[in-house]
Amino acid sequence: MTFEPRYLALLDLISARQPIEQTIGHLRTFPWDSDRVLAVLYRADASRVLHQYLRGEMSAEQCVAWADAIEARDDIAFELDRVELLKRLIFEVANPELEGPLSLEAASAWLRMLEDPGPANANSECVTDEPDLFGGEAQR
Repeated sequence: MTFEPRYLALLDLISARQPIEQTIGHLRTFPWDSDRVLAVLYRADASRVLHQYLRGEMSAEQCVAWADAIEARDDIAFELDRVELLKRLIFEVANPELEGPLSLEAASAWLRMLEDPGPANANSECVTDEPDLFGGEAQR
């Protein structure tokens, strides 16, 4: 079984390189559950989406849809040294009814945190291996 079509759809989601509604529709053609990680969300990906929002290329609602589509996926892991930060970002953006709507100020603050080169939280979970599209599993 090849995972390439699903992997490419996940990359479209993570990078927001296609319209988010189109990407989410495409991902619905694949089973929800996955027994392995196929893609990784990196700080650069989240930063790209926030920059798109700040430039008016994505609406707050599209950012919510993007984060919501990532939030509970078994096939997406988070950058090794920023797992907790990225999980918190995804949760907060995906849940505006709990955390408040995404604003220009919040997006700018998130960008500052994502672009901070300082050491990661030593207590963070971490992905110990890069994902293997054809059988290996990354630890989450």
